[in-house]
Amino acid sequence: MECILENITIHYDTYGEGKPIIFLPGWTMNTQMTAYQAEPYFQQRTGWKRIYIDPPGHGKSPGKDWITDQDKMLEVILACIDKLTADQNYCLVGISLGAYLARGVIQKRAKLIDGVALIVPVIIAEDKKRSVPAYQVLIE
Repeated sequence: MECILENITIHYDTYGEGKPIIFLPGWTMNTQMTAYQAEPYFQQRTGWKRIYIDPPGHGKSPGKDWITDQDKMLEVILACIDKLTADQNYCLVGISLGAYLARGVIQKRAKLIDGVALIVPVIIAEDKKRSVPAYQVLIE
């Protein structure tokens, strides 16, 4: 499906009906990968409309030259969520970089969010400012 915004069209997939729950994938992930991971948990649960969003440059959503940082990415995500939920309350799931973006959604739309799951969240997105262990091959 397509969420047509002013300067970009965002791809998303939906499953089920009921209370919206927005899924924001990790870096390089897409709607298919995220749904593959999450949908088994909803096989026996009704009442949830799962909305999986491909952020700009992920899956079927194009990247744009004007999206130069995570703040611009957040603007697009917010516009997409606003359009898809039409001011309904919703829940939010963010995975990795999606969790980083979800934190921005919480800051901007807290009154509309009824619950949040942050899965392996990125805390500091800028590589130069992060402290992570050196890459190490465990099994060759």
